[in-house]
Amino acid sequence: MNDGRSALGRAALYAAIATDAGSVFLLDGSDGFRRPVPAVAAVVAFFLELLLFAVALQHVEAGVAYALFGLSTAVVAVVSITVFGEPVDPAKATALVAVVGGAVLLQMGSGEHHPKTRGKARAWADRLLSRLRPGRREARLSRRPRWAISGIRRRGR
Repeated sequence: MNDGRSALGRAALYAAIATDAGSVFLLDGSDGFRRPVPAVAAVVAFFLELLLFAVALQHVEAGVAYALFGLSTAVVAVVSITVFGEPVDPAKATALVAVVGGAVLLQMGSGEHHPKTRGKARAWADRLLSRLRPGRREARLSRRPRWAISGIRRRGR
């Protein structure tokens, strides 16, 4: 997987971005789900997008993948401006530059060049889940009276 830069992961991520942009335009063309063909195509495209993104997450770090996936917003905006003639003002242009620049900065500082960072998110999630599963300590606490668990002592009993 050469430090998270798997060709399959990158291809799946870029395909997910393109599918997301296409699904937005399909959803727009469905006229609020009043036109069934674009509406069904949009739902299928959203499902395909999630599958592709799941494949990408197996090969690319989650932070990098999600940052690059955010570029789908910029793709939709650029296509809307160039193809559909949506007006551009300075605020919109600045926002597009910020989105693309942020994705590039996150990509550059992703830690993909450091093998020690691979799998840290998965290890963190495993530790969190192990804390949420009832273990021996929680089982012992559940056998104690309620007042002993909360730390409040009853006097005179």
